[in-house]
Amino acid sequence: LRLMLGATLAVALACLRAPAPVRAQTGSSQPTSIATGSRPGWQWPTSTIAVSHGFQAPVTEYARGHRGIDFVAAGGDIVRAAHSGRVSFVGNVAGTSIVSIDHGGGWVSTYLPVISSVILHQEVTQGDEIGRVALDVSHCAGLHFGVRINDGYVSPLLVLGDIPRAVILPW
Repeated sequence: LRLMLGATLAVALACLRAPAPVRAQTGSSQPTSIATGSRPGWQWPTSTIAVSHGFQAPVTEYARGHRGIDFVAAGGDIVRAAHSGRVSFVGNVAGTSIVSIDHGGGWVSTYLPVISSVILHQEVTQGDEIGRVALDVSHCAGLHFGVRINDGYVSPLLVLGDIPRAVILPW
């Protein structure tokens, strides 16, 4: 029970420290762009903005959880850089093709499964095509998108928007 309460409090505090997201309205068919106080201008990595599986913080660093969000996407759909940065990983992990981008300041985004159109250390600008969704159902039937800050996973909705503020209620 103590571990559950501690993890819940840690997640709530992380959400409280995050700046309030603000949705930027656009009239184009491009993915909606989101602005936050600390990481302005992140955008959705797919043109379909439908989340099939949300973020679930693990109780401990090595515990079960879902360290990202899954988007509804079909094999061959374009995957775009959610923010500008430098490609820090392109390759396979446990048979799944992955692309990671280092955005500086400890922020890293990860996309899988992706057939990459970028190479290691390549500079990318927000919205650049970084690959296409691979046909791989080992993790999800779509695109998994993860965000880390200083090697700890956070909900991607913190930078994309649409995450409710945490409210700590009394016992």
